Amino acid sequence: MAAQYDIVIRCDRDYYYPVKVQTSLSNPANFTSYLPVLTIKKSVNDPDASALFKSFPWYSNLPFGSFTFKVPRATSNGWWLFSPSGSGAVSTTIVYDVSVQDASAIPNWVTLIEGGVSLLPPVTRTIP
Repeated sequence: MAAQYDIVIRCDRDYYYPVKVQTSLSNPANFTSYLPVLTIKKSVNDPDASALFKSFPWYSNLPFGSFTFKVPRATSNGWWLFSPSGSGAVSTTIVYDVSVQDASAIPNWVTLIEGGVSLLPPVTRTIP
């Protein structure tokens, strides 16, 4: 069963999501043979092709169960719709998961972490 953890993303900012996986003995889990991916969708029922974001890690140290995802500000910039034409977050049902696929002949998928995503608007809009 995946761990449940809700996240908050401030739109129009780089967002980094570090993941460290440990064994039951608190040792780093070896993910050398795995492909981790972060997927963020407006709704759980959306197809992967319509995801707001889907990517492999920006940084990884898989032998030590450590990887970090980066959602660039250019990506999250469009997730908040400002007045007068917009009404805030692109969705109130945004979800995400961090899943891994192994290198088996018939790949196995495991979801490590999942949860809801809350969006915040940027406070500073321009820097001189």
